[in-house]
Amino acid sequence: LLLVVFLDAAKEKRILGKDQCLFNKSSSVKSSREVLESISTDCMGVEGLIVKHLERYGIFVYHVQNPLDEYEFSIDNLAVDLKDGVRLAKMIELLSHNSAILSVL
Repeated sequence: LLLVVFLDAAKEKRILGKDQCLFNKSSSVKSSREVLESISTDCMGVEGLIVKHLERYGIFVYHVQNPLDEYEFSIDNLAVDLKDGVRLAKMIELLSHNSAILSVL
C-alpha cells in the first residue's frame, strides 16, 4: 500500500518525469485508486475499501493515466507521422509553450 501511495505522490509531483507511465499500456487498471481497490478486495475482503480508510488519515491518491500519457509522440517518418493530428497538436504545444492544447482534445 505504501508503494502505491509513494508512486502516486511521486508522479503527481512530477518527480518521476512527465513522460513515464505508472501502468502498462495493456493493463485494465489505469489509476492508483483502482490499484488500491483491487488490493483491498483481493486481500482484505472483510475490511472494505481501503481507500476510504486511508482518506480518513489524510492519505489521498490522485493519479489517473489517460490514453495521451501512453501515446507514442516520436516521429520516425515525417511524411507519415505529421499526418497524425495528435502529433501535430503536441508539436504546436511544444513550440508555443502552451501545455493546455492536448488537454482540450
